[in-house]
Amino acid sequence: MRGFTLIELLVVLVIIAAVTAMAVPRLPGRGAELRAEAHRLAAGLRTTRGEALVGNVERVFLIAADAPRFAGLTVTVTAAGEESPAHRVAAIRFFPDGSSTGGLVTLAAAGRRIGVAVDWLTGRVAVHEAQDG
Repeated sequence: MRGFTLIELLVVLVIIAAVTAMAVPRLPGRGAELRAEAHRLAAGLRTTRGEALVGNVERVFLIAADAPRFAGLTVTVTAAGEESPAHRVAAIRFFPDGSSTGGLVTLAAAGRRIGVAVDWLTGRVAVHEAQDG
Protein backbone atom coordinates (compact mmCIF):
# COMPACT_ATOMS: atom_id res chain seq x y z
CA MET A 1 0.00 0.00 0.00
CA ARG A 2 1.41 3.33 -1.09
CA GLY A 3 0.90 6.63 0.80
CA PHE A 4 1.44 10.26 -0.17
CA THR A 5 4.89 11.81 -0.05
CA LEU A 6 5.60 15.07 1.70
CA ILE A 7 6.19 16.76 -1.67
CA GLU A 8 2.77 15.66 -2.96
CA LEU A 9 1.08 17.02 0.17
CA LEU A 10 2.94 20.33 -0.13
CA VAL A 11 1.92 20.69 -3.79
CA VAL A 12 -1.73 20.14 -2.88
CA LEU A 13 -1.49 22.72 -0.06
CA VAL A 14 0.08 25.27 -2.43
CA ILE A 15 -2.72 24.71 -4.95
CA ILE A 16 -5.36 25.14 -2.24
CA ALA A 17 -3.68 28.33 -1.02
CA ALA A 18 -3.54 29.74 -4.57
CA VAL A 19 -7.22 29.01 -5.22
CA THR A 20 -8.18 30.53 -1.86
CA ALA A 21 -6.12 33.67 -2.54
CA MET A 22 -7.93 34.16 -5.85
CA ALA A 23 -11.39 33.51 -4.40
CA VAL A 24 -11.23 35.70 -1.27
CA PRO A 25 -11.23 39.11 -3.04
CA ARG A 26 -14.28 38.00 -5.05
CA LEU A 27 -16.47 37.34 -2.02
CA PRO A 28 -19.35 39.85 -1.63
CA GLY A 29 -18.85 42.76 0.72
CA ARG A 30 -15.07 42.76 0.53
CA GLY A 31 -13.10 46.00 0.41
CA ALA A 32 -11.77 45.42 -3.11
CA GLU A 33 -15.28 45.26 -4.58
CA LEU A 34 -16.36 48.31 -2.60
CA ARG A 35 -13.35 50.29 -3.86
CA ALA A 36 -13.94 49.11 -7.42
CA GLU A 37 -17.57 50.24 -7.35
CA ALA A 38 -16.56 53.62 -5.90
CA HIS A 39 -14.00 54.10 -8.66
CA ARG A 40 -16.56 53.10 -11.34
CA LEU A 41 -18.95 55.68 -9.90
CA ALA A 42 -16.22 58.33 -9.87
CA ALA A 43 -15.33 57.52 -13.48
CA GLY A 44 -18.96 58.01 -14.51
CA LEU A 45 -19.09 61.35 -12.74
CA ARG A 46 -15.83 62.47 -14.38
CA THR A 47 -17.12 61.41 -17.80
CA THR A 48 -20.32 63.40 -17.28
CA ARG A 49 -18.29 66.46 -16.24
CA GLY A 50 -16.09 66.04 -19.32
CA GLU A 51 -19.17 65.90 -21.57
CA ALA A 52 -20.44 69.14 -20.03
CA LEU A 53 -17.10 70.86 -20.60
CA VAL A 54 -16.56 69.62 -24.16
CA GLY A 55 -20.16 70.08 -25.31
CA ASN A 56 -20.57 73.41 -23.51
CA VAL A 57 -23.89 72.13 -22.11
CA GLU A 58 -25.28 71.06 -18.76
CA ARG A 59 -25.15 67.33 -18.03
CA VAL A 60 -26.82 65.41 -15.20
CA PHE A 61 -25.52 62.25 -13.55
CA LEU A 62 -28.34 60.23 -11.96
CA ILE A 63 -27.69 57.95 -8.98
CA ALA A 64 -30.34 55.36 -8.13
CA ALA A 65 -29.48 54.08 -4.67
CA ASP A 66 -31.45 50.86 -5.22
CA ALA A 67 -29.94 50.06 -8.63
CA PRO A 68 -28.89 46.42 -9.15
CA ARG A 69 -25.24 47.47 -9.48
CA PHE A 70 -25.36 48.51 -5.80
CA ALA A 71 -26.81 45.19 -4.58
CA GLY A 72 -25.37 44.35 -1.17
CA LEU A 73 -24.16 47.92 -0.60
CA THR A 74 -25.67 50.66 1.50
CA VAL A 75 -25.79 53.81 -0.63
CA THR A 76 -26.26 57.27 0.85
CA VAL A 77 -26.43 60.31 -1.40
CA THR A 78 -26.19 63.91 -0.28
CA ALA A 79 -27.05 66.22 -3.17
CA ALA A 80 -29.01 69.39 -3.86
CA GLY A 81 -32.68 68.75 -3.06
CA GLU A 82 -33.94 70.21 -6.34
CA GLU A 83 -31.74 67.70 -8.18
CA SER A 84 -33.64 64.66 -6.86
CA PRO A 85 -36.20 63.66 -9.51
CA ALA A 86 -37.63 60.68 -7.59
CA HIS A 87 -37.48 58.76 -4.32
CA ARG A 88 -34.11 56.97 -3.89
CA VAL A 89 -32.78 58.78 -6.98
CA ALA A 90 -30.41 61.73 -6.74
CA ALA A 91 -28.70 63.80 -9.38
CA ILE A 92 -25.52 65.79 -9.66
CA ARG A 93 -25.58 68.45 -12.37
CA PHE A 94 -22.42 69.58 -14.16
CA PHE A 95 -22.30 72.99 -15.84
CA PRO A 96 -20.41 74.02 -19.02
CA ASP A 97 -17.69 75.74 -16.96
CA GLY A 98 -16.95 72.47 -15.09
CA SER A 99 -18.64 73.44 -11.84
CA SER A 100 -21.49 71.38 -10.42
CA THR A 101 -24.27 71.25 -7.88
CA GLY A 102 -21.91 69.13 -5.81
CA GLY A 103 -22.65 66.13 -3.68
CA LEU A 104 -21.39 63.14 -1.76
CA VAL A 105 -22.16 59.48 -2.46
CA THR A 106 -21.22 57.09 0.34
CA LEU A 107 -20.98 53.36 -0.37
CA ALA A 108 -20.82 51.00 2.61
CA ALA A 109 -20.48 47.26 3.10
CA ALA A 110 -19.02 44.94 5.71
CA GLY A 111 -18.19 47.78 8.09
CA ARG A 112 -16.28 49.81 5.49
CA ARG A 113 -17.32 53.08 3.88
CA ILE A 114 -16.02 54.88 0.81
CA GLY A 115 -17.15 58.35 -0.22
CA VAL A 116 -17.21 59.78 -3.73
CA ALA A 117 -17.30 63.56 -3.40
CA VAL A 118 -18.05 66.15 -6.08
CA ASP A 119 -16.89 69.69 -5.31
CA TRP A 120 -19.58 72.20 -6.25
CA LEU A 121 -17.17 74.96 -7.23
CA THR A 122 -14.70 73.05 -9.38
CA GLY A 123 -16.68 69.89 -10.21
CA ARG A 124 -13.64 67.88 -9.10
CA VAL A 125 -14.46 64.24 -8.24
CA ALA A 126 -12.52 62.53 -5.44
CA VAL A 127 -12.74 59.12 -3.80
CA HIS A 128 -12.07 58.95 -0.05
CA GLU A 129 -12.06 55.88 2.18
CA ALA A 130 -13.96 56.81 5.33
CA GLN A 131 -12.78 55.73 8.75
CA ASP A 132 -15.39 54.22 11.04
CA GLY A 133 -14.96 55.43 14.53
